[in-house]
Amino acid sequence: MAEKMNQLKKFILDLVFPCSCFICKRQGDYICQDCRSVLEILNDHWQYQGSSLDDLYFPLTLENPFIGNLINKFKNEPFVKDLAKPLSSLIIEHFELLDNKPDFSGFSLVPVPVEIKELKWRGFNQNEELAKELALSLKIPLIEKEKVAGKEILLVNDVFDNSLSMQDCARSLRKAGAIKIIGLVIARK
Repeated sequence: MAEKMNQLKKFILDLVFPCSCFICKRQGDYICQDCRSVLEILNDHWQYQGSSLDDLYFPLTLENPFIGNLINKFKNEPFVKDLAKPLSSLIIEHFELLDNKPDFSGFSLVPVPVEIKELKWRGFNQNEELAKELALSLKIPLIEKEKVAGKEILLVNDVFDNSLSMQDCARSLRKAGAIKIIGLVIARK
């Protein structure tokens, strides 16, 4: 029943306030096809080796001002939670463009947690929303942080800016028994 109510609410909101491209303002999608093409998704992969992360995949860099703006709209006011789908599709497109496509069968997805204060303010964990969309596309499970022992993990965050949040989370997962940890982000600094 709640799901039907949410669908009805979304339908009415889309009818009254149709979504438009955050870059060019054209109605239809949050990222229209023309603007998506200027995002210049990377078609190569550089092996990343950190103290806790075994590798890192990212389709874009934060040097592109458009992607920074989109991520800002996703995780800051006005909190456009629906951007999770188009933003996660950028990660999937990156995988498709790679010559050596990664095989994530056997992996599980874990979103980087956010502080409780931030979660209350935003109303959702943007990393979890990305992970949910990636789980559907990659057909792999989304698991809780406590259930990682003996598993290969795809750690999902919105950006990798050499901040400690992703590294700290990877370190905690490693201590909890994760055997391999690969980061997935929308963009890297």
